[in-house]
Amino acid sequence: MLLALMRPGFRLFASERASNLKTFHCVCIMCLLAAVAGSFGLAGDAPAVAAAAPLDPYTTVLPCYLLPDSAAADGDLSEWAKLPPSVMPGQFKHAAGNDPFEPSDDFAPMLYCGRRKDSPDLHFLLIVKDGARWSAEGGWAEGDYSELYLDFGRAARQQADPKWHENKKLGAPSEMGQLGLRAGSLTARARAFTATGFNKAKWAFDYAYMPVEGGHAYEVRVDGASVLEQLKLEVMPSVVGIDVGPTDQDYPVVLKSGGWENRKGHHRIFADGMAHASPVRYGMLST
Repeated sequence: MLLALMRPGFRLFASERASNLKTFHCVCIMCLLAAVAGSFGLAGDAPAVAAAAPLDPYTTVLPCYLLPDSAAADGDLSEWAKLPPSVMPGQFKHAAGNDPFEPSDDFAPMLYCGRRKDSPDLHFLLIVKDGARWSAEGGWAEGDYSELYLDFGRAARQQADPKWHENKKLGAPSEMGQLGLRAGSLTARARAFTATGFNKAKWAFDYAYMPVEGGHAYEVRVDGASVLEQLKLEVMPSVVGIDVGPTDQDYPVVLKSGGWENRKGHHRIFADGMAHASPVRYGMLST
């Protein structure tokens, strides 16, 4: 069920609620998370999903599904259990080009997009099947991490100039925001890094990271009221530019030689490796 209606007027929430699950907390909820992971197809010997043709960033509109009123970025994945994914594992691709990505038990991301009734907030759940996980402290997310790109000016830009995406010099507009979502591990705490709109304009969001059986999950709530207030909009645009970039790094030391490296690399739904500076390559999310 798609949502096409939203209303402003919600209070501005805190900018970030970083989720750093304690060890004892993880142990207590692992059984619940394992059961939920099974409902998302992570557990067990599920058949491999073949790579699909890359999605067209200029025509693809990802569906956004209705979530219960209680939905929050709090690690409770049961709220998503009855929703279909907006992007299947086989629809991701390598970030360096349009080469299709073939999911496996070692690495397979899957994206869910949702909205609550009568709320301007956008909710995202990225579940990544990953055979080996590693992350580290640093100035930006390193190791296993994911990036979320949103462009709230996509609809207006398209209406003003249908050929806007031919401007290859277009930089990061003020309507764009980027989050770097670091996975939690024994060597680093889960943390969200901000850029563009989330950083300069202080768009509010919540972030929760949690391990699940066979991989891990990133959950984000973008506070729509703070976005609407800063951009001076009354309602959310009918579509929002979007891209998601999960990165797989199995080893703490990256080795490179003659084009080979032991890092599995960056992946995207739409864009190439310059996604943060090339919003012309973003797809669209229906609101």
